[in-house]
Formats: sequence, C-alpha cells, structure tokens
Amino acid sequence: MKKLLIPLSFCLFAIGSVSAQENGGFENKKQLHGKHQAIAEKLNLTAQQQQQMKTIQQDFKTKAKGLKSNDNITLGEFKKKMQELKEQRKAQVSAMLTDDQKAKMKAGREHKMKQNATAHFEKLKTELQLTEDQQVSLKKKQDEVQLKMKAIHQNEALTKEQKKEQIIALNKQRKEYLKSVLNPEQVEKLEAMKPAKK
Repeated sequence: MKKLLIPLSFCLFAIGSVSAQENGGFENKKQLHGKHQAIAEKLNLTAQQQQQMKTIQQDFKTKAKGLKSNDNITLGEFKKKMQELKEQRKAQVSAMLTDDQKAKMKAGREHKMKQNATAHFEKLKTELQLTEDQQVSLKKKQDEVQLKMKAIHQNEALTKEQKKEQIIALNKQRKEYLKSVLNPEQVEKLEAMKPAKK
C-alpha cells in the first residue's frame, strides 16, 4: 500500500519541475535522462560532477528500493526514512556544487514557483470568470503569499517541521481568502475543479 501512496521522488536537488514517478518503463527512463541532461546544462556541471550526481542518484535509488520492499515498517516509519534519504541526497548534491551553481539552482526554483503561481492564477481567472476587481484583489494576495513563502524558506532559525507548519497555515489562509473573494457560484466551480481523492 505504501508503494502506491508515496511515489519515489526523482528531483535531484529540488528544482521544482524535475520530478517523476518510477515505473521502469523505457519512455520514463528516457524522459528522466533528458531532464538530467537539461539540469547538467543549466548548472554547467563538469564531467566529474555529472558522474558524482549519477552515483548519488544510483545510491538513493538502491536505498529507496530496499526501503519500499521492507514490509516490516509502518507507513509513518516509511515516510520518515524516505524523507531522511531525500535529505541525505540533497546534502550530498549541495556539497558537490559550487556557490554559483547553487545560486543558479535557487534562481531556477524561484522562477518555477512563479511560473506555477502565474499558471494557477490564469486557470482560476478563466475557469471562474473572475471580475477585474477579483483579479486585482487575488493578484495582490498571491504576491503577498509568495513573499511570505520566500521568507519562510529563507528563515534559518526555523526547523524543517516549523517551516512545513507555517507553509501549511499560509496555504490555508490563501484558500480562505480566495473563497471570501468569490461569489457562491464561483466557490462551487472551484470545488468542482479539485481533483477527486482516490
């Protein structure tokens, strides 16, 4: 059951767009290889760094596979151990990057977050037929949330758990604000847009 609930994240170092679920299919592996190449080019990785990256990823996959096949642990333990593996991989990748590469990686993450937020806003605007006033109000709130989100991520005084809690609270506030700006018909459409829970 845990194998279905927790897909193996394949984001090498958290550039938001680089994630995929392993299924062993030829096309999927080909697609992932293409993403790895794109990352290597964006960060201008040396041949040695690319080899290190490959080794780190193979080690992660081996450990994750062993974890997924362990039927003697609870779902909670599985999640905790998988998170530890991801943190270990992230630290290993970070250690092999130069300061310039880390800055490029961070800029790429922030750019992707902005792209996602813009795409989400455009979808809401079209699907809910937002008025001009609603658009202005929601855009202002979106910009405010993005600034707060960035501040949370950059706050070194917070633990990972505290950051997670604050982000969840911020997202909850954003959703409540969204509903407060919409009329009842738009709220109904918004609810219908949510993906069905499996």
